[in-house]
Amino acid sequence: MLESFSPDYATARERFLDAVPRAGGLTIGLPVDGQGPDGDPLSIDVAWFGAAKPRTAVLHIAGTHGVDGFTAAAAQLTLLEQGLPPIPDGVAVILVHCLNPYGMAWLRRADADNIDLNRNLCDDHASVGMPDAYAQLDGLLNPASPPSMDFFPLRLRWTLLRSGPLGLQRAMQTGQSTNPRGLFYVGAGVQPALARFLDWLSSALADAARIISVDVHAGSQDMLMVDADTLPGIAERFSSATARPVDEAGTLAAHLPQRFPDADVIALSQELRASSAVRILHALREENRWHHYGDGDVQHNSRRRLQDALTPPVPGWRREAAGRCLDLIADVFDMVGIVKTSE
Repeated sequence: MLESFSPDYATARERFLDAVPRAGGLTIGLPVDGQGPDGDPLSIDVAWFGAAKPRTAVLHIAGTHGVDGFTAAAAQLTLLEQGLPPIPDGVAVILVHCLNPYGMAWLRRADADNIDLNRNLCDDHASVGMPDAYAQLDGLLNPASPPSMDFFPLRLRWTLLRSGPLGLQRAMQTGQSTNPRGLFYVGAGVQPALARFLDWLSSALADAARIISVDVHAGSQDMLMVDADTLPGIAERFSSATARPVDEAGTLAAHLPQRFPDADVIALSQELRASSAVRILHALREENRWHHYGDGDVQHNSRRRLQDALTPPVPGWRREAAGRCLDLIADVFDMVGIVKTSE
């Protein structure tokens, strides 16, 4: 399991593309504008197994938030190297290696335009504006200066003592469309690369009557989030984590049931607990400052600290986190009749 973790995007992508044909799958590449730190091309890479025109589809997505995609990518690589179980007729398994390759390559949570792709699928981006909860924290979260020692953890804790954690939680969930250099920026419209992927997905799954998707993230809690309409019974059907409703606007999990209105869609968002909320937010803040007000070097310690906060370099954590990804994949496989044969 540990050997499946890659140090960077280019290595992870090469290993994924090498493993897919060995496992009997087809690869599909959706190019993304821009390039990696070494000039490497960026692409949303997809592995396809099973039916060409599926009635049932299992979709597993890594790297919507770029830098937090290394654990899900490691789980996908482990699955490919172990070999997928036999897939029943009419079923397809689709692995999306990295939905935000720029973020994974440059160790950012956002894309090349500083947009949080998991807040980007809003119905009306302009209407998000600068919510009051975010406006109260904007100066603290987004100083217009390079990273520095400014006692952010203490200041954040003092802010939370005075106002409670609900304001911060709302600010992070809702995002904002006013400050294009700020954290959790939703953008002014759906990003072209994300739109290209979703258009491709709509065409590829045009005949699907049942879709189960898993979008994997790293954060401060172990959670399994699901669209509220399909929440009843989810906790009993999946053993991997405690289920709660998706309540963040613009997320992929909230969008997929709308995109496929004629299909039975269960859109899951799996969060793996990596570090405390304060540590992650601090790392996000410092990396964002470096991106906008430093020289953006990928080797800067702010970017390495963000990577470590979301993919801790601790063997025990990595085994457990990748194992939880694989456990959820096994649960979903069981739902659609993909059963591992005994050797």
